[in-house]
Amino acid sequence: MKPLKVRSIMGERHIPMLKQAGKKVDFLDLSVFSSRSLENGSSNLEEALEELNKAHIILLYRSSESFWDLNEESLKRIGQKVP
Repeated sequence: MKPLKVRSIMGERHIPMLKQAGKKVDFLDLSVFSSRSLENGSSNLEEALEELNKAHIILLYRSSESFWDLNEESLKRIGQKVP
């Protein structure tokens, strides 16, 4: 069985819980990006968007960071082809 590629952008406080749950599913290929680290540049936004484009499923947990408003159009474009 091919791994199910799930990619996520969410607030830092939710990431550990998602990663822990992901470890319990053996067919899951999970990558999670922090919206705060994408906003402040400590994570590469282009890499994150590329990963979202390759995903089978995307999980977004919107928070108050300006990252969401600044990247809404890019996320919407990706969301038209990836659920």
